[in-house]
Amino acid sequence: MLGPGLFCVLPPAGIDLPDLPEHSPASVVADRVPTRALVLRTSPMFVLSFFWAGAQHILPQLYLLTHAPEDKAAVLAALLGLGTACAALGVALSRRRVARPVPLGLSSLLGWLLATLITFSALVLPVEPLAAFVVAYGAFRLVSNVLYNHLDCALLATARGGAARHATAVAVWQIAGQTVGPAAFVALAGHQAATLLAVVVLGAGALAALSRLRGAFGASPPPAPGHDAALSSRARRLLAYTFLLQTGVVGLLGNMIFLLKDWVRVDAPEQAAGALISGMGVLSAVVAVRSRRVMASQPSPWSVVWPALLLAVTPAILLARPGVPGLVLAALAAGIGGGRYLVGTRQLASMWTEAPGPAALLGRYNNVANVASLTGYALSGGVALILGEGHLAYVYALLGMFGALFLAAAALAGLRPFTADPPSAPAPG
Repeated sequence: MLGPGLFCVLPPAGIDLPDLPEHSPASVVADRVPTRALVLRTSPMFVLSFFWAGAQHILPQLYLLTHAPEDKAAVLAALLGLGTACAALGVALSRRRVARPVPLGLSSLLGWLLATLITFSALVLPVEPLAAFVVAYGAFRLVSNVLYNHLDCALLATARGGAARHATAVAVWQIAGQTVGPAAFVALAGHQAATLLAVVVLGAGALAALSRLRGAFGASPPPAPGHDAALSSRARRLLAYTFLLQTGVVGLLGNMIFLLKDWVRVDAPEQAAGALISGMGVLSAVVAVRSRRVMASQPSPWSVVWPALLLAVTPAILLARPGVPGLVLAALAAGIGGGRYLVGTRQLASMWTEAPGPAALLGRYNNVANVASLTGYALSGGVALILGEGHLAYVYALLGMFGALFLAAAALAGLRPFTADPPSAPAPG
């Protein structure tokens, strides 16, 4: 998962942006932020994504392997569900704050950054007993998402040269953090001093980047036109497709260490899971870059069907208890399918021509990630509670459920296409 969505789509009071379409050459060239400056100003997104990768995929599983080994799957599902609810609450609190006419100052950003570093450090130490870890985990997910949405709104509203370049830069940093994070936290497992040093170094880098943005923060924008408009049928199908795939991806990644340890039975499952998730991330990033204009001109339904089918290959391979070649093949399928799905759906949402418009649809599109995460954790925990982790039926049900979600998304995209615009009426004369 790449974080909360973009909710701010209009410039704040006192900031003039070119009144031109984003794809217009004049709007891209005029007053454009240099690429190096764009990379630096969005770099704190890498730090947040790096922390989120550890908090979602690695640290809870490592903690529960020693503190709740008998009920680890059920406790993990509950913990991740709580974290996702706290993340959604953090975004909601941020949206209420930035909607006020009082400008959002740099000191507020730095305070939320400090709170993020403190709560994440509590997960790294880690704190005991389990109840304290749960509190720290929920607090981290909440404050880090407040920080994310505060920062995202300010950067997007002042993104000279267009929101697309800002969104691309943020996405690249997020993919980088999700790719590097799992392997880094697995490698640093058991080395608290080194892990805390990494947290301090990354926090200092984010602090330096924020300090350079002293003049970027002002009053938050009003809601976008069409924010409350009803969704078209095609928009609902796009969101349903995204929900199905995201639910399966979240559930599969969230149980990766457990599946490798208890089912596939590989040596060093923590390291293997970190390597697989990082490999998927690298491949997804490459596919996303190479597919950056996949939805630019009359995409066919097949362009969103095959990524879902490819994702369905991954649980099928894991079900066969593969060796190293099979695990590599599973990672290839997930990386290619996931990368194409992510870039394709985001491009569709960004270029939307029906109600409620691209800006409002992007907010709904990004909110799907939170709903899908909660659903994935609930389904995983429900299967564990009903069937028991030690039973063969548990693995079959878990992997079968993920595969069914991917296949359902493929069927939806193929039978009820949402990629092409409806036929428009001919121009008069």
